[in-house]
Amino acid sequence: MLLYNQIYAFLRYNFPQAIKKRIIEKIIPQESIKQKIPIARIIKANKINKEAFLNNLWDFQKTAIHKWKENKWRGIISMATGTGKTKTAVGGIIELKKEMSNIFAVIACPQNTIIKQWKEEINSVVLFDKGIIADGTNPNWKNELMDNIIDFNDGSNLSCVVYTTYNTLSSPNFIKIISNLISNVVVICDEVHWSGAETFRKGLLDIYNFRLGLSATPQRYMDEEGTTNISEYFSNIVYEFPLEKALSEINPITKQTFLCPYRYFPVFVELNEKELEDYLTVNRKIKQQYAIQEAQKKENEYLQRLYEQRQEIIVNASGKYQALEQILDAIGEIKYMLVYCTEKQIDKAQDILNQKNIINHRFTGSEGTKAQEKYGDIAERDFIISNFESGKYKALVAMKCLDEGVNILMAQKAIIMASSGNPKQYIQRRGRLLRRSPGKENADIYDIIVVPYLSKQVADKADKELVKIVSRELKRYEEFAKLSQNRLEALNRVYKIKEMYYFN
Repeated sequence: MLLYNQIYAFLRYNFPQAIKKRIIEKIIPQESIKQKIPIARIIKANKINKEAFLNNLWDFQKTAIHKWKENKWRGIISMATGTGKTKTAVGGIIELKKEMSNIFAVIACPQNTIIKQWKEEINSVVLFDKGIIADGTNPNWKNELMDNIIDFNDGSNLSCVVYTTYNTLSSPNFIKIISNLISNVVVICDEVHWSGAETFRKGLLDIYNFRLGLSATPQRYMDEEGTTNISEYFSNIVYEFPLEKALSEINPITKQTFLCPYRYFPVFVELNEKELEDYLTVNRKIKQQYAIQEAQKKENEYLQRLYEQRQEIIVNASGKYQALEQILDAIGEIKYMLVYCTEKQIDKAQDILNQKNIINHRFTGSEGTKAQEKYGDIAERDFIISNFESGKYKALVAMKCLDEGVNILMAQKAIIMASSGNPKQYIQRRGRLLRRSPGKENADIYDIIVVPYLSKQVADKADKELVKIVSRELKRYEEFAKLSQNRLEALNRVYKIKEMYYFN
């Protein structure tokens, strides 16, 4: 074992390949080097058997893998949040390795926190001889990546997996190093819609022979070019398992649906007088700037900022705080609750919870991801989640950091104080709440929705620009309502709002 540690120490330096081999030959005979991989596999023998892993997959996951294979190991698998995209991808790697034992895999994620979940899943089964993290948390990733590529190309390592973020995947350094690979390279893009962003798509290289994209929402919001780029690179969607199926099809093992059913409770609030005035003022400026943009035939940055200002008026409407209090009072005992809000709302939302003696903690995305002694040798983020799932924290007050990649299985209720117009966000949030956990029979979603007025007499005379608020907000409302357990009750409320504003 001492000899292998000495070898590993040398491999960490970026020596030329010929020199590195000479050093190794001096330390250990070549006959023993050949035994290195089998010994490693014997040590790892206590892990899950590959065939056992495949057998434990659900039928729809096996179908997804088959479709990917059928499409020559390229394609996008679109599966509802909580239905096991990561396990499906691991199963896909196992099947791919049946055809070629030596593969070099690159797994790209939006954030480093998601990498941890991938490592745990990959490490549960013997798949790769080497694995490294290539992002800002590992200052030596460039040398490690180059060393592993050299070893893979000359056959010293039969397989390697690299966990990285989209920022690193699309960086010049990563692209330069990864381009040294010769063959059998697979890229797996988690939350694949990220890869279509103008900056990140630079990382979608031709060198990746095999390509797998994963997402509940593979289409990019208001970005047709980015969506087309993703579709063309990965060769379209090869399999879909939408939320409707996950909520209706029975898992043969648990005898329950794959995701837990939910009830949907919309709560309508109106804009106050100043908010209405501000909205119409910004809207007039938007019209002016839009006309200028069309005349000049070039993008107007000021116009984009005005769109954001208009959205902020709706998202941060003051009436939402009173609605939050009313919801909390109506629920009674609070446990396992998520409260989604904006940066502007988070302090006041916590104040309201504190006043009602509801023990809570904020979850902003800035929490540490490295293990620390003061958190019991786990990361701050994991410490917060652990306290929530144990019941110590009754609620987490969160910003958009809980939209992707964070598994909080015990969450049973959510109050949505703020949501963007991007369908990806509210679809992810709903899916985050519907994951199964022991004793969790259903979930409740309380959605605070803004309309200009709640009085029919005033709504009858509403400015047509204000009516557009209703149109935008109701899109999310109907999406949530139609799949809920109390759909008739929820949809009846939306019809009343539509009638008030003369929607037909």
